[in-house]
Amino acid sequence: MPLLNTYHLALEIYDQEGKTLNESKIENLENCYQDFKFSAFMHGVIKDYALDPEVIFEPIWIKKGKSPYCRGFRLSMKNKRLSYKKSYTKNVFRYDAYRIMGTMMQNQKFEAGTELFYRLSAYSNNKDSSETIENRKGFEVTAIDNSIPIKILGLEQLEESASVNITREDDSENFLVWIAEHVVEEMIEYVLQNKEKERAGFLIGHICRDPSTQQIFLMCHAQIAADTEGGSIYPDKESSSMTHFQFLPENFFKVQRLIELRKNDEIVLGWYHSHPWPFACEKREKCTCTSVFLSISDVDVMQSAFSAPYQIAIVIGRASLENLKATPQMYGWKNGVIAKRNFYQFDASK
Repeated sequence: MPLLNTYHLALEIYDQEGKTLNESKIENLENCYQDFKFSAFMHGVIKDYALDPEVIFEPIWIKKGKSPYCRGFRLSMKNKRLSYKKSYTKNVFRYDAYRIMGTMMQNQKFEAGTELFYRLSAYSNNKDSSETIENRKGFEVTAIDNSIPIKILGLEQLEESASVNITREDDSENFLVWIAEHVVEEMIEYVLQNKEKERAGFLIGHICRDPSTQQIFLMCHAQIAADTEGGSIYPDKESSSMTHFQFLPENFFKVQRLIELRKNDEIVLGWYHSHPWPFACEKREKCTCTSVFLSISDVDVMQSAFSAPYQIAIVIGRASLENLKATPQMYGWKNGVIAKRNFYQFDASK
């Protein structure tokens, strides 16, 4: 088993008085393990991304020995010669907590006006079972074949064709994302062909390594539109709508087939989609709405279908009433959490 631990984790929902209203087991840390592994790969600790290193789990206590609550947890290499560790906060489970709160609200599990919060608790497997929730189980990750081709490419080639000055990010956990200018234009053109329904597609390209600096970065040089007209993630909807869409199984088969036909060792780097509803209210005199955000449904798609630590999402919408121009905003994984990110454009013709 790649992830070794002697603890159980639980996500607790509590009210303003500190009373626990719900406690749920946490059994899967796949996203954090893959994030740890990719981070170690970026820093050169892991040379072969196809290998699954053994990792040790350790809680970061709020008050060690006085309560089961923790700020987060730390993952570290079991192989001490590699000497690599990384910490994660409870925010990793933020959307899980929001889903639980939403279900509690629907089921009226608390009184009106109650403020809800969430916290993370950890219990040793060696302690008495009375201190843990019923049937508590440890968490683990699954070793899978997730080898990825790495393209050797100098960053100078992209920076020379960039339309803006490149500022190096101090955060070592962020990797640069480069998207061809024609891809951005194609995405916007495609989603604006239908302003009444969400439209989506795939982003394909390479994970690259600069031979001189060994820096890892993404280079996206193609997009493949997905037909979202034929279904919805909601069973009562027969087609995509202004606020919902669904990636169909045939969309994933199609993109993989096209990648094979291109014979360029490309991979799916992520996805894009539109939030078109504000475009439809351009004539309203007073409108402060923005459509450039990642909804909870978008998070579900990201977590289920684009969960690799290098995969990204782009939302195309209208930033504000003053800015009616279609605006792309990128999101990506960082420390196991989906966060807003920047990307750079390059001229693929140069």
